[in-house]
Amino acid sequence: MATSADEEKAFIKESYGDLLTCTICLETYKVPKYLPCLHTFCETCIHTYILSSVKENNPETFICPICRRPVRIEECQGKADTWAKQLPGNHFVVSLIDRKELKQDEKQCTACESNNKSTKAVSWCTICEEAYCDACELSHKSFKISRGHKLVQIKDMREDNDPILSGLVECNEHPQKTIEVYCVDHSKPCCTLCATVHHRKCEQVVTIDKALYRIKESEKVRNLVKRLRESNENLDEILQKREQNIKSFEMDTDIVLSKIRTLKENLIKHVDRLEESIRDEINNSKKQVTIKMNDEVTELSSLKSNFINWKNIFDACIADGSELHCLVRMEEILENIPQVEKQVSKLTAEIEDTAISFDPNDLISDITSLGRINIKRSTMKHPKEMRKVNFHSGKVKLLFTIALPDHGKQVSGVFTHDCILLSNFNNGKIVKYDNKGVRIGELEMFKKTSDLANVYDWTVAVATKSNQIHLINAQTLTLQKTITSNVTIYGIHFIDNEYISTDPVNVSISWLDSTFKSIKTEKSGTDVHFAYFNGKNDYIYKESNYSVKRVSPNDTFTYRSECNPYTYGVDFEANIYVAGFASDAIHQLTPTCELVRIIPFSTFAAKPGTHLWVLRFEENSNRFLLTSYNSGKVWICQID
Repeated sequence: MATSADEEKAFIKESYGDLLTCTICLETYKVPKYLPCLHTFCETCIHTYILSSVKENNPETFICPICRRPVRIEECQGKADTWAKQLPGNHFVVSLIDRKELKQDEKQCTACESNNKSTKAVSWCTICEEAYCDACELSHKSFKISRGHKLVQIKDMREDNDPILSGLVECNEHPQKTIEVYCVDHSKPCCTLCATVHHRKCEQVVTIDKALYRIKESEKVRNLVKRLRESNENLDEILQKREQNIKSFEMDTDIVLSKIRTLKENLIKHVDRLEESIRDEINNSKKQVTIKMNDEVTELSSLKSNFINWKNIFDACIADGSELHCLVRMEEILENIPQVEKQVSKLTAEIEDTAISFDPNDLISDITSLGRINIKRSTMKHPKEMRKVNFHSGKVKLLFTIALPDHGKQVSGVFTHDCILLSNFNNGKIVKYDNKGVRIGELEMFKKTSDLANVYDWTVAVATKSNQIHLINAQTLTLQKTITSNVTIYGIHFIDNEYISTDPVNVSISWLDSTFKSIKTEKSGTDVHFAYFNGKNDYIYKESNYSVKRVSPNDTFTYRSECNPYTYGVDFEANIYVAGFASDAIHQLTPTCELVRIIPFSTFAAKPGTHLWVLRFEENSNRFLLTSYNSGKVWICQID
C-alpha cells in the first residue's frame, strides 16, 4: 500500500515536466540558464528577451520575465548582448533532461556516435555526462583520468532507482571550475578559487563530500521542505480568498452599478423639475429687472431730450436771432438747467448696475435646487479708464478707524459685499462691519483666527494657524464646513478654484489639491505669514526679513529693504504695496518690484506705536484696510 510520502514523491516526479519547459518558448530547455531568483530559461530565449526589454544606452539591469525582480550582471555592465552567456547554467535541469531522455529512448553510445557508429548504450558517466556501450564503458574505466568516474547503469534509471546523472556543478562565479568546498560560516558552496579569495578567513570551510553527507536526511532539508510546503499552502489559501473576493466584488459592482443607474434616473427626473423651477425664477427676475432698467432708460432719454431741445433753440438764437433773443433764451435755459440736472443726479444716484450669476451646489446629497440665483446690485462705478486716481502720487486719506473689542492682535481682514470682515487672533472671533465702520455682528470660532480669504459669493475661508480651514457664510455669520489639510495653515488665499496656504513655522507656501492635501511646496528664507496671488503661478511673498519677491510665469522680481515685510496689497493697476513691519510705512512698488515711494504711516494717521501687519485692497477699488500687529485697530484708507 502506497504511503503519503510515496504519493508526494510520485507527484513530484510527474511535475518534472514543468521544470524542464522554458516559459518563453514553451519547449524543453536548450542550454538552460538560471537567474538569481532561480527562474530558468533557454540561453537564446533569455538573450532575445534581454535585448528586447533593455532600451537605455548603458543598461545596468534587466527584469526577470516571471517575478519582475531586477537582475544585475556585475562583470558586463552596459553590454546587454553578453549578459545571457554570463548567466550560470542550470546543471540540475540538464541532468533531469538527460534522465528523461534515457527513460524514453534507446540511448545510443555517445563515443560511438562521434565515430559515426550506432551502438546501444548501457551506462552513463555522471562526471563526463555521456552514455557508453559495453566496449566504451570498459575503455572509460581503463583510462587513468576517468578510472574513478562514477558510472550508472541505464537500466537502473528506467526502473526509477533515482541515480544521480551528474556529480559535478559549476561554480557560479568561476564557470570553468566545479564546486568542491562548502563554507559553513556563509552557507556557501563554492570552488577552490572562491574559497581562497573570499573565504580564506572563515573558520569552517569543509570539502563538498563532507557537506553532502546525509544532506537529504538533514534537519535543514526537512525544515526547508516544510517551509516551502507551508508557504505553498498559505499562498493557495490566499489565492482562493482572492478569487472568491474577485467574484464577490464583481457581483457587488453589478449591484452598485444598478443602484447608480437607478439613482441617475431619479436624479435626472429631479434635476428636470429643478431646471424648470429655476428657469421660471430666471425669467421672472429677467422680466422685473429689464422693466426697471427700461424705465430708467426712458426717464434718462426724456431728460436728455430737454438738453437737446435747449441746444437746438440756443444754436438758432446764436445763428439767426437778435442779441435780445440770445439774452432772453440764455437766461431761461440757465433757469431750467438746475432743476433738470437735479433730476439727473437723483436718477443716476439711484441707478444700480445689475448682474446675474449662478452658484451651483457643491454636494449632490444636499441638493434641494440646482443652486441659487443672485441678483447682484451694486452702486454703478465708472469704467476703470475713467477713474481719476493717480496711485503713484495720490494722497493716502484715512476714511475711518475701527477699534476691535478685546484689544485685537494679529488682525486680518477682507472686504466682501460692501462689508468689512475682520479676524481677531486674540479671541478667535470674526467681526463684521458695514462700509462705514459700524459693527454688524460677530461669529465666535473658538480658535485662533489668523487669516481670511474670499472664496465665492458670501463664502469666506478662515485660517486658524492649524491644519484646518473653516468656510463661513459672511452674510449670515454661520459656519458652513470645516476642512482638514495635511499642512499647517496660517495665511490663506483662494485663486482659480484652489487654496494656497502659508506657514511661518515651516517657512513654506503650499498649494492644495481638491482633497486639501499639499501637492506643491515652496520654501522661503524666513517666516512667511502671508502671500498675495494674482494667479496660481504669479505670487508675492516675503523672501527674507529684508526682501520681497514676486514670482511670475515669465520672470522673478525682488525688492530689498529693511522694512521687514509681512503682507502685500495690489491695486487695480497692479502696483504692489508692502506693509513695513519694522518701518511703520507703506512701500509702494511697481509690478516689477521697483520702488515708487515710501508712505510713512504718520502722514495719514496717528502713529500706531506698533508694527504694520495686514494690508488689503478692496476689489476694483482705491480703498484698502491696514492693521497693526497688536494695537487692535484697523484703518480704512483710500488713495485720491
